[in-house]
Parts: sequence; structure tokens; C-alpha cells
Amino acid sequence: MLFTTVIYGQESTKKHFISTVGIHIGSSSQESFLGNDPDYSHDNKFINIQLTHVVKSNGNWSFELLAQPTYYQTTHQLLNLFYIRPEEFENFEELRDRFTQPNDYQEYTLHVGLQIRYQFNKNLSLYAIGAVGPQISTESTERLRKGFTFSDMIGIGTSYEFQKLRWDFRASLRHTSNAQLAQPNSGHNSFSIETGVSYLFNK
Repeated sequence: MLFTTVIYGQESTKKHFISTVGIHIGSSSQESFLGNDPDYSHDNKFINIQLTHVVKSNGNWSFELLAQPTYYQTTHQLLNLFYIRPEEFENFEELRDRFTQPNDYQEYTLHVGLQIRYQFNKNLSLYAIGAVGPQISTESTERLRKGFTFSDMIGIGTSYEFQKLRWDFRASLRHTSNAQLAQPNSGHNSFSIETGVSYLFNK
């Protein structure tokens, strides 16, 4: 009986390596209250998977590793045709005609980063996030070549926990570029709002 109790106690306190798994949906735009580049428009709708692992907890603070595979459905359009200059491209007229049309394409991204969370009470927390990762884009724009690129993201969010579920609301800034590996390399900027729910394995 004592042996069974000890084994059961060990099993009940066993921690999972994956602390949470969840799903988020959201949208983003280059045009926001934080700023607007008149040269182009850039809008996304996206869905991502949230995987976290708590590295360390200290009082109300916790530090979490994050992996976030994301699918973006993107619409991009060049608004300022003079952004493409004749001295840089022999076929500048062709490129202007091409990129001033709305361009729909997909982006596949894996963000990996760190979340720093402050727990106000057992239900409510606030967190900051920073992440970077590789990305594959299916089309080129006047600012970024298709194929392999990088995506950087910073944001803040709030969470509400009820039983074994965590509900999230997050705002973030994202920049995509190719780290000077190819031209053009101006990249895209966007402001995102997203929400979602995660399952807590270790609660």
C-alpha cells in the first residue's frame, strides 16, 4: 500500500517537457497606428501552433522557451511605382506593372524565442515575447525575394487561466527580410493582433 502511494505520488508530480500546446489565429497589417509606409501595403491572416517549455520560475516570474510554426496568407501591393527606379532595373516598367497589382501568396514560418511572464495571481498573467526564425515565401515582392527568408517578432500579451486552459490575447510587431543574403532586402513590416487557447500540461 505504501509502495503504491509513493509511486502514485511520483507520477502525479511528474512534469512534462512541453508545458503548453495551443493554437492562435490573427491578422496583421503594415498600416497601423504605429506607422504607415506609403510605398506599399502588406496584410496577413495567419494561424499558428504554440509550444512552450518553462525553463525557470522565480516567484511570480517565469521564463519560457517558445516554438511557433505559423502559416500566413498574405496580400502585398506596391503603391508607389517610383519605388522601382530605372537606374536599378532594365525591365523597370515590367516590374512596376507586375508589383502594382495585388499579389496573394503564402508564408511558412518557424519562430523560436523566449517568453518572460509575470503572474499577477493564479489566473491572470502578462508576458513579453521575442522570437526569430526561418521562413519560406511562395512569391517575390519589390522588397523581398521569394524562397528562404527570416522573420523577427516582438510582442506583449496577456493570459487568463481557467482549470487547464490558458486564453491569450497578444499584440506584436513583425519584420521579414533575408539578412542581406539576396536582393532586394528592404523587407516587410506589420503589426499583428492575435488570440488563442492553450492546454496546460503541468497544472
